[in-house]
Amino acid sequence: MGTRNVPLSDFGVYMKKGEDWDYKNPVWSLVGYSNPLSRIKYGKVPTGFKEGTRRRKLRIGVPYLAMGFSGGGHGSVEFIIIEKEGVYHIRKTDKPRS
Repeated sequence: MGTRNVPLSDFGVYMKKGEDWDYKNPVWSLVGYSNPLSRIKYGKVPTGFKEGTRRRKLRIGVPYLAMGFSGGGHGSVEFIIIEKEGVYHIRKTDKPRS
């Protein structure tokens, strides 16, 4: 599956609290509207957005959910941060949903 460029109206990263996603307390969120994007870099605010919630440091081994919204729907992906030989990586923990 390839990467699609999509316009976004909102974007957020949420931490899992117990068995549920903590949607009320994002670890980072963006509000506004973007031209079509193919990716977002954590902590970097794309043109057309403002930070709704300032980014917090992501922790190793903690489940996160990244979710983007557009006029036509939304998509999300679950991930964790892992450390391998002193380098931090993102590992998807599910298939992207849309």
